[in-house]
Amino acid sequence: FDEIEKAHERILDKFLQILSDGRLTDGTGATVYFTECVLVFTSNLGMFQTKQVGDRVVREPNPDTAYSPDGSYDKFARLISDAVEEHFQKIERPELLNRLGNNIVVLNYINDKIAREIVDRMIDQVRDRVKSEFNVTLEVSRLARDEVLSKAEKKFGGRGIYSAVEVALVNPLAQYLFRTPPSAGDLMVVEGLAEREGGLWELQATVSQPPAT
Repeated sequence: FDEIEKAHERILDKFLQILSDGRLTDGTGATVYFTECVLVFTSNLGMFQTKQVGDRVVREPNPDTAYSPDGSYDKFARLISDAVEEHFQKIERPELLNRLGNNIVVLNYINDKIAREIVDRMIDQVRDRVKSEFNVTLEVSRLARDEVLSKAEKKFGGRGIYSAVEVALVNPLAQYLFRTPPSAGDLMVVEGLAEREGGLWELQATVSQPPAT
């Protein structure tokens, strides 16, 4: 259940029975059992702040506070946990928080090392897809990967990195393959990526036949 804090209080009440008894009974007497289920709730509580003008914005990473990839995780986790507790108290549903108990996992900010690993994994998925659909071996240089990483807004988590891969690599790659489709068995090396006016990206690539083995 994504962003559970946005759910209406009456919806949250339904989870009291589920988390307590492992089942949910509707008005007609039909019962659904959750004993073989794993329920996962996600939340952004604690990750937003309200500015003086009333705008609700994502907290910017700040090295002087616990809201930082390089700060103390324990302090950061405590801030988020306090925000979760405050929310359930505010909506007068502390009993639901009690049902969750200690099963709250606070995900830390994505630092540069983890961001690079995510970028590499996503690019490898693009490479596998190109191989599957076009039978073309795609290689992306470290320089091009660094360009994608520089575009990623880590403060938005995995979505920010995914968006960077889509905008900086996948979209220009799709246009390149459409304009000059390589032949099956070709080797395509993306040597660099560049952002042009208007936020559009283009890639520099070479296509060749792989050396015979």
